This record gives sequence, structure tokens and C-alpha cells, in this order.
Amino acid sequence: MNFDGLEIPEEFLTPRTGSIADGVVEFQLDNGLQLLVHEDHTFPVVSICFAVPMGNLMHSTEQNGLASVTDATMMRGTDELDYIDFHRQLEMEGSYLRFFASWNCSMGYTTMLSEDMETGFITVADLLLRPAFREADFEKVITGQHARLSRSAENIFNVAYENLTAITAGSPSDISTVTAETLNRISLEDAENFYNLCCRPEGSVITVVGDVSPEEALLITQKYFAEWTNPEAPLPPLTFPQFSEAAGDTTVTFMPGRTQAAILVARPAPGFYSANYPDFKTMNQILGGGLGSRLGHSIRDEQGLAYGVGSWAASMDSTGFFAAYLTTLSDYAPQALASVIHELEIISTENVLDIELRLAQANIAGEQALSGMTYADLAYRLTDLQVTERPLDWYQTYLSSVLELTPDDIRSAAAEYLVSGEWFVSISGPLQLEDISPGHDGNHEPREAAQDCGAL
Repeated sequence: MNFDGLEIPEEFLTPRTGSIADGVVEFQLDNGLQLLVHEDHTFPVVSICFAVPMGNLMHSTEQNGLASVTDATMMRGTDELDYIDFHRQLEMEGSYLRFFASWNCSMGYTTMLSEDMETGFITVADLLLRPAFREADFEKVITGQHARLSRSAENIFNVAYENLTAITAGSPSDISTVTAETLNRISLEDAENFYNLCCRPEGSVITVVGDVSPEEALLITQKYFAEWTNPEAPLPPLTFPQFSEAAGDTTVTFMPGRTQAAILVARPAPGFYSANYPDFKTMNQILGGGLGSRLGHSIRDEQGLAYGVGSWAASMDSTGFFAAYLTTLSDYAPQALASVIHELEIISTENVLDIELRLAQANIAGEQALSGMTYADLAYRLTDLQVTERPLDWYQTYLSSVLELTPDDIRSAAAEYLVSGEWFVSISGPLQLEDISPGHDGNHEPREAAQDCGAL
């Protein structure tokens, strides 16, 4: 890659003096509900973000999808409000409500004019305290989930990813994939019981950002949530999935009727509490995290082997998941896979250029700039930090660590996790086993995930 003429001004690599924690006022109600308030009167707008301890890692993998089904059923309304009337509350104010499950919680958000803030609180309180759990609504949710699975089964990337999660799981109980079988094991009673056990003020967070004072936010929170009570039963623990300890694995899924193939190459990654988390995240930025990345330049721009290519690193508190990905014409799949692995091996054995590191550091610093955040962005980040029990100035500390990294740090982090010959590879498309060179990674031969996933 040619970096001639590219200069990164020093001000782009200077630690920020401000933090998203600045000005945040914290409260805790008697029932354990935590409230964060960031007052800002620049615009007459308020964003409300909230999280309840009702996550995907809090139920058995035999019922994968339970948290999402529960969330979606809650979004269908209350005993007094059907689906349309429930959502009309915010729609009449030009707003809407989102609510979804993540690994450790279910999180939602809404943004409205500050004069309509009470409507936002009424809607969130209806969602969390008074969901109806009607049989007809539950059946619509399950039908929709099955339809989503059917659509996903026709997408080469989704199929490759689902099979990747299976081969990287430490054991069958670590597989997080939602399937028709796991959905069929979920009943309305299961969803309602999961809600009753997990949707509680203890461990929940509400964050309000924008045109509101801390005192106003506290009063309205107390008005709608002070009477919210905790169940006697303790919260179910988070059960973190274990990454496979095998020395790599490869699966190929034959999907006839396509012209493209999807390829994913995975390895474990550090969690955000790990000492080398900043090192690895910065390495990923250089490797495949955006425009100008090594994977994009080498595989797409120079070789013309991919339509889309990149990498991501997702983390929980003590563990993480790394994957490089691409989509390509099926004829190019073997060469494209070899090129991805080649780039992974280079970055784990050779130091990156100083200019590559400076560019990645500048990109990460830009992502942390307060000037680029909306009220909703700020509310979401603060809520996420609170539910993961990280200090509210965590991003400032993280950025400071990133800006101190050296090329040696990047190579060391890559070498620790991107172990040569121990790649987990998932491929889907119009390919047979023999189309992928045996032992392409020098360690094992590919195996078949499915003979036929159907044609378009």
C-alpha cells in the first residue's frame, strides 16, 4: 500500500481532554434502579436509553432466541394498549422505540423533543412494567422469528456465519445459534417466566441525555419507576461461551444456484478487560477495520478477489471473537482464502508501518470524539458502560492506551491470537469439498457442513 504524502497531524493523536463521563450525574432509586443524567441544552431534545438484565447468555442454549422472543413479545403492547396503540404513543410525537437483546442485557432507546419526555417515560414504563404477553402476539413473534430464519438460510454470509459459530464453540452448550428447533422449545409461559425473573429494577439502568436537568430526570424516573419491585428469586448468572480449544477447523456448506461464496476465518480475541484489548482492537483496525485496511487493499483493490472484505473483533468482559470475512465469485474462493490467511500471518509476524499505526490511532480517536456523538449515541455508550460495570471514563482510558501503542505491541497482540495453522474457516456457496484445497492451512482438511442448503 502506498502511503506517500499521507501525514497525520499531531492534534489527531492527542488524548482528548473531555470524556463522556464529564457532567454525568448518577442516582440510585431505593429499588436498585440506576439513573444517569447528562444535561445539555444545545438542542430541545432528550434521548432515553435503558437496559434490563435480560440477556442472551442468561438462559439455556437449548432455548436460544428466548431473550429476543421475550423482547419482541413485550413490544406488542399492554393489557390496555394493543400493538398499534402502544407504538402510537411515541409516533404521535414523531418518535419511535427500539428494544433488543444483547449478550448480557436487553437494551432500548428513544429520542424525542424535551417537551414530550414524559410520553417517552410512559412508553418505557409500559414496556418494562406492564407487557401483556398475549398468546396471539406471542404466536406472531414466533412466526416472524421462523420467517427470519428462513430468509437467513438463503443468504450465503449468514449461513457461513452460523456454521462458524458451531465449529468455534467449545462444546454444544456453547453454541449460540438460534434454530427452528430452539425456537420450537420456547413457549409463551417460558417467555413470561423469563421476563418475570429478569426484568427488574436491580441491575437495570436508565440514561437520560439532553435538554433536561438531573433533578427533572430524577423526579420523572421516580414517578414511573419507584414502585417497580424486584422478584425474590436471584438473577440467573451469565454463562459465557467458551471458544473451541481445537487447533482450527474448516466447514464447507454447499449452496447450489449461487455464483458467489462467503468466507469467514475466525480466532479467539481478548475481552475488554484484557490488558491487550487496545492492542488487538487497533490491530484489527489496520487489518480490516475500514477504508485503507490491509485486507481491503490487498484482496479487493490489488487482486480483485472480493466484493466485500474486512474483519471485526467483538468482545465481552473476558473473552472475544475475531473474524475476517469476504464475499467473492466462487471460482476465486480458494485463492481469496489463501490471501486472507496470508495477511493474517504477515500481521502476526511482521511489524506494521508507523504510518499505518498512526492512521489507525487517528481513526479510533475520531470515533471517540464527543463532537461526533448524538444524544442517542452518548446515552447508549453510558448505559453500556454501566451495565458492563466499566467506569464511565473507560473510553478515555482506552484511547490513551491506544495512542501509546507501538508497532511491536500490534505484532505481539496479533501473534498471541492469530496463531498460524489454527484457523477456523467457514465457507458457503456453490462449492463442493474438493473445490477447497485440502490442508490449505497446513493443519487439517475441510469437512462438509451440509450437502445442500437449497437453491434460490
